[in-house]
Amino acid sequence: MVWDDGSTYQMEDQEDEYFDRLWLETKKYWKITTDEPREYMKSWAIRLGTNFRSQLVRDYVKEELDACNTYPFINRDHWDVFVEIKTSKEFVKAKASAANNKHVPHTGRGGWDLIEKKKHIILPQLESVYKEIISIQKSRFKFYLAGRAKHDKETQLYELEDDAYLEARSLVNNCVI
Repeated sequence: MVWDDGSTYQMEDQEDEYFDRLWLETKKYWKITTDEPREYMKSWAIRLGTNFRSQLVRDYVKEELDACNTYPFINRDHWDVFVEIKTSKEFVKAKASAANNKHVPHTGRGGWDLIEKKKHIILPQLESVYKEIISIQKSRFKFYLAGRAKHDKETQLYELEDDAYLEARSLVNNCVI
């Protein structure tokens, strides 16, 4: 991508620099004296930015429409580069690969960090039902299974879907793990 002055930048660098400017303006406007809320605000800014870009792809790029007409704050050069990236072979291939993922983990809002914190609860429950899991040596695969476990609201227990259980059993039987 290209800045208005012609220099190049990476998307992450641009987003960090933009957020830093946004944070300084927010601190000044709201008279915030500490940087404590910065990370919270940054996580919301990232989430909102990601959602907006997804909406642009869904509603404009895929429909071959021009978002600059609807959103005049979008720079024409940036829009053209955005469309180029989102219609590139690499992006389309990655999107198709993600859509084919049949083994989606159930990490929830906390992501893998939450699974890490709860694995001491999840794994013993799984091991009590699925005896094959006890023989698994690789902690990384156990961690993966903990991420595939679903929490049953009625029983308040974690359980594996059939495909995750069959996958674990197959790996144990084939001594892959």
